[in-house]
Amino acid sequence: MRVKLIINPVAGGGKIHQYMTSIKKILRECNELDISFTQKPGEAVTLSREAIRQEYECIVASGGDGTLNEVINGVIREDPAIPIGFIPLGITSVFALSAGIPRHPLEAARIINQGHPRRMDLGKISGNPPTYFASMLGLGFDALVVKKVLPGEKQRWGRWAFIVQGVREWMLSPLPSPFLLQEEKGETYSCFQAVISNAPYYGGPFFITPSANLNDGRLDICIFQKRGKLSLLHFISRVIQGKHLSLDGVKYLRTRSAKIWSEKKIGAQIDGDFWGYLPIEVEASPLALNFILP
Repeated sequence: MRVKLIINPVAGGGKIHQYMTSIKKILRECNELDISFTQKPGEAVTLSREAIRQEYECIVASGGDGTLNEVINGVIREDPAIPIGFIPLGITSVFALSAGIPRHPLEAARIINQGHPRRMDLGKISGNPPTYFASMLGLGFDALVVKKVLPGEKQRWGRWAFIVQGVREWMLSPLPSPFLLQEEKGETYSCFQAVISNAPYYGGPFFITPSANLNDGRLDICIFQKRGKLSLLHFISRVIQGKHLSLDGVKYLRTRSAKIWSEKKIGAQIDGDFWGYLPIEVEASPLALNFILP
């Protein structure tokens, strides 16, 4: 099989370098391998599309969830039948946790040789072209934090960069304004924070949407409706404990689609990278792509 390996060389603080020789050896046991390194955000989209035009039969993303997201958006625009592999090197690698892909890079590389392509759902944000996400779409405070974390801080400090920035925003900045979310049956909710998920994990080992499933044709949505910094802090603390769904002001929805809008400027992040601002129309895209899984 002709395999294109697309690597984000700074993911996880550049830890690809300690595994590079072994990853190449593993993948070349069964495949004709070519490697490309990204140099700027968004480049993996272009590299994926070019590889498919050059008749590569499998695209493997090696980096964090953001690198995988770019490969997904490249492959689905060019040829959705091409299988995607993932060697996680990022801070959290949420998709790997949700899909059962080993977190160790060498074990994940062996899955490319030994695993099987399986169709999985994606989330889809309307647009021209649309934007797809593997794990989740975050709206409100978490998008504000993601936007403020600088790439150098992320590479140097990993997950701590988001924790420190979150504390800074909570202490020093006004919280985002409320926004409205309408699910497919027409019921509308006022929100201060929402996570729309295709997968159960969020930010690492946390379950904001524990019932989310990668191949059920639905999106799971957790909405937080209470205003105020203390309420938000209480919500976050209960998420860490896995007890947030019992809180007053928390709603849990399962839907095929949703519309989200606001009179104010409210940000959105997808798969851990800042995406843009409301309004958004989002829907489940069932069995959209092939992923190589254990």
